[in-house]
Amino acid sequence: RTCKYRMVGQNVFYDFTNNSSPAWERAFQRWYDEVDNMVVMRVYGFDDPHKILGHYTQMVWANTTAIGCGAVHYNTTYEGVEYTNAKIYVCNYGPGGNIYTSRMYNITCTTPTLPLLCTTGLTPASDCDEETDDNLCNLNVGLCGGPEPLVNRH
Repeated sequence: RTCKYRMVGQNVFYDFTNNSSPAWERAFQRWYDEVDNMVVMRVYGFDDPHKILGHYTQMVWANTTAIGCGAVHYNTTYEGVEYTNAKIYVCNYGPGGNIYTSRMYNITCTTPTLPLLCTTGLTPASDCDEETDDNLCNLNVGLCGGPEPLVNRH
């Protein structure tokens, strides 16, 4: 937290291992993998989805412009197992995201179908595979693409 970023977001990853090599890729991948719990409507108004999602949304929050990360190595015993190189990875994001009911992404509505998309999360049925009664469809059904992976999965 600084004068410029009074509110920061934070992601924390615990790595219980005896390996002394850094695991930043694993930390970022674990946070990013929460994208699997993401549904399109969460983009238009962040809420508490009762699923683990906040690490991913903080990573991609549109208004976050700065990130600072650090790690510490330590010895500990966890669930009866002794670890000589346990690590905690922490990233702070400024300004912080995950603001209740705020948009995760900045969306510019310039085409005829986007204003509807930006306000409702629905798009005209002509763009979708499955219609609803009001001639609109859910973006989860009609969405043509998906997020690109941050890191290749092994």
